[in-house]
Amino acid sequence: MRRLTWTLPLLLVGWALVACTGSTPGGADSPGASDPAGTSGTPGATDNDALLAEVEQALRTRGDFQRLQVGYVDSVDNAGLVVVDGYCTGCDAAALADEAAALVWRSEVAPLRTLRVSVTDTSTGTRARAGGAVAEEQERLTQQYGVRPGSAGE
Repeated sequence: MRRLTWTLPLLLVGWALVACTGSTPGGADSPGASDPAGTSGTPGATDNDALLAEVEQALRTRGDFQRLQVGYVDSVDNAGLVVVDGYCTGCDAAALADEAAALVWRSEVAPLRTLRVSVTDTSTGTRARAGGAVAEEQERLTQQYGVRPGSAGE
């Protein structure tokens, strides 16, 4: 009984720490990499995971990335956030960032409130960013990447 008295609180503290940090085991190429915040228990997250896995596969097919991580977060602090983080060598980082943003934008990931794409060319240190906050920049994002599925312009 004494062992249970200490084990249960330790398990709860460990679980709370993992939940707060949003970490999952493994690296960028592990099965949990498409869900870096551990949101698989969130309603709709499984659909978003599958949609973002398609985006990630399309980007990996290009062969430009040495490291690529695509993730979805839907928490109180980061509701509807998609993050794409990639590293390549000798690439056109700006073009890859735009392509990644366009793929996410034209996907059916929902809700999508913020899109953050960062691609770094490791040979030059050049970092390109794309995306933005959807509510404030929807017109620009639509002009740049096309009509988003489910939007009024579709």
